[in-house]
Formats: sequence, structure tokens, C-alpha cells
Amino acid sequence: HYDALRTTIIPALMKQREVSRRLTFWSAAASTGQESYSLAIMLLEMGVLNLGWSVQILATDLSTQVIERAREGRFLQIEVNRGLPANYLVKYFTKQGLEWQLKDQVRSMVRFEPFDLRQPPGPLGTFDVVFCRNVLIYFDVPTKKKILAGIRSVLRDDGCLFLGGAEAILDLDGNFNRQTIGQATVYKKVVR
Repeated sequence: HYDALRTTIIPALMKQREVSRRLTFWSAAASTGQESYSLAIMLLEMGVLNLGWSVQILATDLSTQVIERAREGRFLQIEVNRGLPANYLVKYFTKQGLEWQLKDQVRSMVRFEPFDLRQPPGPLGTFDVVFCRNVLIYFDVPTKKKILAGIRSVLRDDGCLFLGGAEAILDLDGNFNRQTIGQATVYKKVVR
């Protein structure tokens, strides 16, 4: 997903948002923040902020305990070992005892809020990219449909949705088109 974002999706969005110079992202089941913080690091590495762009990353989760932990930006060695390049660890974290503390530069890019996906997401805003990975599997079909309709309502017409590898929306919501970008599967709204 990050390769598709870096090479294709974000450059296309930047071209389309040249006037507003604003990009918005929602991590809909953020857990302890790895997904959101990885996105922030990727955007820093791409130099998006240095080019004068405004970036909003909203990270939500049902659990207020998990949200509090995510806000702290502290991770165990085993957590930072999962796919984080060593040079990013040195550049964006400081070692504190047995944990790694994410630097404020990255932490300040992400806003964490408690949110239940079964509620209407309209008050959260509108988004260019929504991550809803590996959470739909926990809901029954009617709830999945309701969540997808909610996400569609806050996804910009040219935005995209990322789901987990084992998730698909075939038979759940016919208002998304499935696309493949490299190795990533992306869902785009059907605009009528």
C-alpha cells in the first residue's frame, strides 16, 4: 500500500490538489498508530511538507486505551522491527530504555481520536485516502455495509480506500471500483 501511495496515488493527488495544497488521510482502525506514523514518515521522506503542503492525518480507534498509547508514540523493539528500515529508526526515533520514542516531528502530524466505525463519520471531515485495514472482518455483513457506506460518504470523489489483504467488498458495496496499483489493491468511489 505504501509503495502505491508513494509512487502513484500521492503524486496524482498532489497534481489534482495544486490549488488547495492540502492532503487528508484517515486511518479508521489505527490501533497503536503504526499505520498512521508510517504514513507520516513516508510523507516526510517524500518532502511533501517542505513543498508547502498541509497534511492532515486522522487516526481513530474504538479503544480509548489504545488511542492513549498511540498518542505517546512509544514502541517496543519487536514493534519497530516489523518493516521499519533501520535508517528510519535512527532518524525518527530515540531510544528510551526498552522502548523507542517517536520524535515530535512525526507525532505532531497525526491526530488521534476515539471513534466507533458503526457511527456516521461525517463529523470527521472528508478524506483523500482512507485506510480501513483488517477491521471489517470483525463485523457482520449489515454492519460492514453500513461502515463502507459511511466511508464512501467522507471519501473525496477522486480519493481511495485501502482494505486489508484478506478483505474485499465484492457483494458488500457496488459503489466502489477495485483497482490494482503494483501489488496493492485500491478501491475508488463510483462517481455518478
